[in-house]
Amino acid sequence: MKYKILVDKKKRFLFKKNELKNISIKIGIRLNQRLNVNSFIKPFEKNAVLTKINNRCFVSSRSKGVYRKFKVSRLKFRDILLNGNYPGFKKNCW
Repeated sequence: MKYKILVDKKKRFLFKKNELKNISIKIGIRLNQRLNVNSFIKPFEKNAVLTKINNRCFVSSRSKGVYRKFKVSRLKFRDILLNGNYPGFKKNCW
């Protein structure tokens, strides 16, 4: 599972590195300057786009059911709440 976290960090780094270039290319395409833009599109890496980045739980590295605000999966979030590690949350009973 640690490999998945490393791959995700690499994708985030590549996106941050190429973000300005991506924005400038999108603006160039909108302005119909396609001849100059095509030369910039080829050297992009496939992992340098926002859609390839997954939100992962930093405890269990689970990719599904992750709360964005806490960056924890729903299963680990429940365990943390039951232990009382997050102040202001408590178990809700009917």
